[in-house]
Amino acid sequence: MKSILYLLWRRYINGLKRTFTKPLSAIITVLAGGGMLTGMIFAFAFPRKGIDGDLNIIVSCILLGIGLLLSNAMLSSNQNGIFTLQDANFLFQAPIKPAYVLFMAILQIVPTSLLTALMFTFYIPFLTGTSMGVGEYLLTLLLTSLLIAFTYLVFYYIYILDTEYKGIRKKSKYVLWAVIGLIALVFLAVFYSKGFNIYEAAKTFFSSPFYNALPLFGWAKWGVMGTIEKQYLTAYIPALLLMLGTNLLLIYAIMRCKADFYEQALSDSYKINEILESAKTNNYDVRSVAKVKKKVQKGSFKSGAAALFSKQILEMRKTSTAFVFRELISGLVYIAMAYFMKMSFVFVFYMILFISLTASTSDTWNRDFKKPYVFLIPESSLKKVLYSVLPSFFKTVFNGTIILLLSGIVFKAPVTDLLAYIIIFASFSMVFVLTEVLSYRVMNGLKSAVALAFLRSLFAMLGGIPSAIAAVILMIILQDAFSVIYIAPIIVLMNLAVSLLMAFLSRSLFESSELA
Repeated sequence: MKSILYLLWRRYINGLKRTFTKPLSAIITVLAGGGMLTGMIFAFAFPRKGIDGDLNIIVSCILLGIGLLLSNAMLSSNQNGIFTLQDANFLFQAPIKPAYVLFMAILQIVPTSLLTALMFTFYIPFLTGTSMGVGEYLLTLLLTSLLIAFTYLVFYYIYILDTEYKGIRKKSKYVLWAVIGLIALVFLAVFYSKGFNIYEAAKTFFSSPFYNALPLFGWAKWGVMGTIEKQYLTAYIPALLLMLGTNLLLIYAIMRCKADFYEQALSDSYKINEILESAKTNNYDVRSVAKVKKKVQKGSFKSGAAALFSKQILEMRKTSTAFVFRELISGLVYIAMAYFMKMSFVFVFYMILFISLTASTSDTWNRDFKKPYVFLIPESSLKKVLYSVLPSFFKTVFNGTIILLLSGIVFKAPVTDLLAYIIIFASFSMVFVLTEVLSYRVMNGLKSAVALAFLRSLFAMLGGIPSAIAAVILMIILQDAFSVIYIAPIIVLMNLAVSLLMAFLSRSLFESSELA
């Protein structure tokens, strides 16, 4: 037991040391940590007005979104393992009982859950205003961490059972969808009883004692609202005990599990190691963790550079990565937040635009650039670059358009404005994709995956600056006569010019990438 704790302690210490061994990684780590810390200090040190909407509804939407996103991601992913290759080689050969081996995996959930909860909740103090101080936020962070930890524990338990009884994991996904469907049906019934008034329906649904009794999601909301409303004895402590007891019960069940998981876990650890190595070498794409359909998919291949387009479209259909459930859930959460915070359709547009900023960093074109057959295609470099990234562009625009259309319906946006925002979104998506292509080659020698992802996103943001400046200038000139319809043509033309420039600059780098 002591050896396991020592191993875990040394892992985090050595990981922290490696972060500061290279100047660029150290700078990015300091900037990210300092930025979040500054934001937290600002949130608690200065007066905050908070939002005008119903906090009960907003907190419920945030926690429900977190749980559904993580649950679906874990059950839908092809990344099955719970041990890295280094852990498997050490733990499986050591004279350690299987229960202690599983306890090692469980211990790693603690910091992961805490950091994930921090990422999801750091903005909550800005929404609640002065009703949430430092103490209340820490209590909220604890509850959210327990919710996320439970999600990981459920995945671990299902994984272990699946090694002994094949098919458990697939059936558990059906259970998740059944729970989602049941919650949706109950909400629709309330929605109907309130005369199709969505605000009153959400207020009734999420403030109901029955929702507070809903395991995990309801308990977490009940406890968070208890901290905001200072109801510690009647809300927060009961919710905390329920969530803590559920997590402990699940830990006990995992450690008492008699399934022989060593062989399967060792096999899966090689796949995890391959994914980690691919990320370090800038060779990672979404297919690494996507489930492949067994059903035969029909497709037609075009000749020349267009074959790159045909290949990626077929792979998207085979792996179901053309539509991303994560982005749909995120979009629905943003729509709910904007609606119940009494904000406008523009808030959702900016949030979806931010999602598209990094949407293509793990698409299949990342690996196509290093495939030998690409350089045997007798087509121009520019043509191959454009055909290679078009599927990523179409996927991003498709997912974003669905969210924008739903948002337009909810906020009753004028059809002309909605179409203008969709066209602007598409133009920015093309800029983001092509600037990432250029950054892919410019920073190909960078070995830090974190630094690379950060700089590629920063590079993509810089590509959108010219059109953003043009839009601000037009807003100042037009003032009261401002309309998105007036600025849409300018933004689209600017983004088109930047996209063509990025593609042109990328052509020679694309041809020489096989030497990298």
